[in-house]
Amino acid sequence: MPLPDVLASEIDALRSIVRTADTISARYQGGNALGCLEHLRDYVEPDTQTDEALEAVANRCGALMDEITFRSTITRVGDPALDDARQMALAAIDDLEERLALARPSNRANILGIGW
Repeated sequence: MPLPDVLASEIDALRSIVRTADTISARYQGGNALGCLEHLRDYVEPDTQTDEALEAVANRCGALMDEITFRSTITRVGDPALDDARQMALAAIDDLEERLALARPSNRANILGIGW
């Protein structure tokens, strides 16, 4: 089942952040990723599995930003540790997307008129 537009846009933003973050933008992009996750938390009814999936993405994105900062590289292509961190973050986002497909809108989402 496809995600509602409001959730899909946050998932797309997370993927873009993970794919494009570099040394210059890691701290800023890390903050953007946390903002996306907070929006998602606001839009869905809380449950344990969704909370765990959101936390997994936060942890993986944080690990990626730490790895980028540690490597101190802007365009280093083919660094296995960095590539692995990106892939693990993307996999966590994929898992979150699957979980969100089953989620119900929160009261806030319904009040804002973006419930599904």
